[in-house]
Amino acid sequence: MKKYFIYLIIFAAFLILNSCREIIDADPNVSITKISYTKVLDNQSTSVIMPLKPGNQWIYKVTKYDMNGSMQSQGYDTIRVLSEININGEKWFNVINPLDNAIDTTLLTNTDVGLWLKCNCNDSKSRLKAQYPVNYQQYFSGDFQALSLTNGNTFKTYMDTMNIWAKAENISNFVTPTGNYNCIKYRNWLEKKTLNADPLPDKVDPYMIEYYVPDFGLLRRDQYYPISNTANSIQVIYELVSQNITGGGCLEQKLTEKDFGNITLGASEALQIPNILINNSPDTVKIMSIIFESPNGTTTKISDYPQYIQPGNSFYVTILVEPTSVGAFEVKVTIQTTCGEYTFKVNGKGV
Repeated sequence: MKKYFIYLIIFAAFLILNSCREIIDADPNVSITKISYTKVLDNQSTSVIMPLKPGNQWIYKVTKYDMNGSMQSQGYDTIRVLSEININGEKWFNVINPLDNAIDTTLLTNTDVGLWLKCNCNDSKSRLKAQYPVNYQQYFSGDFQALSLTNGNTFKTYMDTMNIWAKAENISNFVTPTGNYNCIKYRNWLEKKTLNADPLPDKVDPYMIEYYVPDFGLLRRDQYYPISNTANSIQVIYELVSQNITGGGCLEQKLTEKDFGNITLGASEALQIPNILINNSPDTVKIMSIIFESPNGTTTKISDYPQYIQPGNSFYVTILVEPTSVGAFEVKVTIQTTCGEYTFKVNGKGV
């Protein structure tokens, strides 16, 4: 069990860090080849698997389990479209997407063959996230490097390329916390590119199952522990509990992180942070509340912010931060509005 435990931690870390890893050709012995798109769609809101427009967001309840199937924790994660960008003449979207990358934002776009994902740190790394329209045949989605460590008298390290395969099927009347839907189920599984005797499984099936509704987005994701070729136990479930894609969303988030720099220990420094959110809708948006998640070593207060964001206007906030210990600090700020929930981070250092 200790060997598996070490292996699973490293494996999970590489799933996060390499979900955007550069796609390479499938094994030549496999007749099914990777899919390539010929064009990025101009209309990213209709006739797509994931409607993309700045302000769109999906909030998920996250339930994590141990390897014995016992629930360990519950929380929430949000997918939010931040902005539209142009990459080599193509329309892409910068997205907060902790389900695929908890460290950095990702890039998404809808193409003539489905939803594509790029790693924001390197434009050459991409993969097919969800085929659409679907042809109900298995297809090559991408690959990543997986690492395992075995524990005996000494540690031994193994590294393998794992191919990601997927297949879609229609599901009727799928029950979720937000309602019942006719959706598309994507079953993803992993296979070693080269078979060998190291501890990594030759095949992990399923590795992940996702449920999408066209023009609506991701309903649910089930992610599994990669222990064996079959009968893997559930690791994390993401269930949609709230969604805002009306008109592409009414608020566009322009800022996700702000650095205060050095602050003298015991001093209180005020910083006004402008243009965090922009109201793109014809309606006035009300600020319901602002919530801080401050670690030990900081005292954080709100000094000033508008109660409403008028159409075409932006939202600012003035924050007072007082470090109570030496060293780096990070404060998570959540803005709850009548148009959804938005989060950004404030960093600094007590000196």
